Amino acid sequence: MVATPEHQRDYVCTSPSVAERLRQAADQSLATWIIGRMPKSPEEVASGQALRKRYLEPHLTTQDQYKTRLDMQAHGTPVPPIKGIPILLSAGETESEEDNAFVR
Repeated sequence: MVATPEHQRDYVCTSPSVAERLRQAADQSLATWIIGRMPKSPEEVASGQALRKRYLEPHLTTQDQYKTRLDMQAHGTPVPPIKGIPILLSAGETESEEDNAFVR
């Protein structure tokens, strides 16, 4: 047997059993499971806000503009990325009309 100095330890990493994983999942809050933990530092809050702004803010476009964009992509033409969620307006529709239709 090999002698191990006192300041060194032999750590064994074992994964939890299926039963233990199920117990942990059942004990965990659904919000934490889906969303993740709450940010603790101002940097984490700022990072989350930046991601929210980048990916979840609506991007208004007309159907013709969106169709043209898809056609350009289909033909291999580089197009700038859409920032946010594309909201397609019908011909002649205003932003407030689209908002009212969405609320209904």
